[in-house]
Amino acid sequence: MFRFGNLTVFDNPVEIEHNGTVFVLHDFKQRMNLYQCPVIGVWDPVNRRVSHSLFGGIGNWVASADNRYLAHEPLAMSGRVTMFARDAGGPLREYLHPDPIPGGLRVGTDAVFLPHPDLEKNQQISKHGLLLLDKFPVGVKTLVGYIYGGVESFDDPATKRERQSKASSRVFEVHLMNAPGPGFQIP
Repeated sequence: MFRFGNLTVFDNPVEIEHNGTVFVLHDFKQRMNLYQCPVIGVWDPVNRRVSHSLFGGIGNWVASADNRYLAHEPLAMSGRVTMFARDAGGPLREYLHPDPIPGGLRVGTDAVFLPHPDLEKNQQISKHGLLLLDKFPVGVKTLVGYIYGGVESFDDPATKRERQSKASSRVFEVHLMNAPGPGFQIP
């Protein structure tokens, strides 16, 4: 997340190949949800696409209510869900879910994703933890797990202090729908 020697964000994703080779994607700048947030990976074998949804966390950019991007002070807590997607041989793309996290919360840092136990029984999750999209019924919203805990950031109107934080005991249900969904590609 941080660059050596200072507190600026490391916004170039790192990829690890199946053989263990590690490399930095210097041609791509990640805008949001850069630091320690729950990640839900999905493999779509029909379209040969892998995607990873990131729930909140800390980033270097924030989106306004109308989904326009605004540069923001570094290390801002995110109240949004983003997704990275890549087709076989294609470029990495970042998408913003159009709706903020419920309740306008800025959460996710240090939270965990807990897959639903039925996923393994129903063979809907790979041994690597990726949800297998073709194993989910088309057009049906399916509970795939929960996001629990982490850090919650808030502004305290009583003291007019911004960016306060506390440990969170919130639990969010996570659903997956096998259907094209709304989202805005981040340029």
